Amino acid sequence: RYLASLRYMLALTPVHLTKAARRARELGDEPLAKHFEHKLVEEIGHDAWAEQDLRSLDAERAARTPDVTNGARELGAYLERRIDENPVYWLAYAAFAEYITVMKGPEWLELLETKCGIPRSSMTAVDKHVELDREHAEEGFAVIDDFVGDPSMLPLMRQVMAESMAHFDAYCAEAV
Repeated sequence: RYLASLRYMLALTPVHLTKAARRARELGDEPLAKHFEHKLVEEIGHDAWAEQDLRSLDAERAARTPDVTNGARELGAYLERRIDENPVYWLAYAAFAEYITVMKGPEWLELLETKCGIPRSSMTAVDKHVELDREHAEEGFAVIDDFVGDPSMLPLMRQVMAESMAHFDAYCAEAV
């Protein structure tokens, strides 16, 4: 269930980035649009990792893999609404998602293997993101500084990050 939901979220990332680039252009923010387009190139195809992970699980476990959690669907819809309001909000979500992946991903992988019997080789979508997001996690907050020059936006960015965390928490709780 976790992997099905992760695959869903990874498949939505290019959709969200495309929408965010288009919305940034509508608002006259070409540098932000170009940033999202650059990120888009980096993120395409990551859902295939989760798809392969699902296939790599034994047949019995894979047959029991339920659909995407409601929490993941709600997180995806929430991000889409926020992008419509202001595409810069996606940066707050990305900073959180990349940071949490780097900080907690290794422990998550170890627990899945030792406590649930899910081999690390069946969690490449997480494992690869732990490595890939290391640099992004360091840059995430600097990127916000680069694209959010108005200090009055800071409380809104914090709100989006907090709401993203709450949605992510619900998605994870539902998956486990």
